[in-house]
Amino acid sequence: MRAGLEFDSSSDEFKAARERADGLCARLNALPMNHPDREALMRELFGSLGNGCGVCANFHAEIGSNTHIGDGFFANINCVMIDLHDIIIGDRVQFGPNVSIITVNHPLSAAKRAAGIGTAAPVRIEDDVWIGTGAIVLPGVTVGKGSIVAAGSVVTKDVPPYSLVAGVPAVVKKSTEP
Repeated sequence: MRAGLEFDSSSDEFKAARERADGLCARLNALPMNHPDREALMRELFGSLGNGCGVCANFHAEIGSNTHIGDGFFANINCVMIDLHDIIIGDRVQFGPNVSIITVNHPLSAAKRAAGIGTAAPVRIEDDVWIGTGAIVLPGVTVGKGSIVAAGSVVTKDVPPYSLVAGVPAVVKKSTEP
């Protein structure tokens, strides 16, 4: 999988990892934002977590331990991270509501999809990125430092640092300031 090859997403290993993440996410989502146990649950869920981070309710991570987050991260409501491969998030990154970060893809073959076959590629979101409401970042993408992904955008390729991207698929609209 890490080499970009097909893998069986219905394996016992993935099932156990999903069950672990589902339980931790359910516990996290049941707590108020200011509850002192939230940070400990996030540290248990994620592969690594910086300081001063928060995720709002209805957060979902498929595996959790494949996600690594820097300092000052914030995800608004209904964030989804499908992290069968690594999701690397830098410092001071913010997500609007309904943001999805996806590392997995499915084959064109209906038979392979039915068999649970997939491929995966990492997603990297560098420091000081803002991802707007309803945006989706797809497998293999790097969102460069200081960039903005406009609401509703679907990011299918790398975003240069200090860029504003928008649309489906997202394209660079202009440069932003450092």
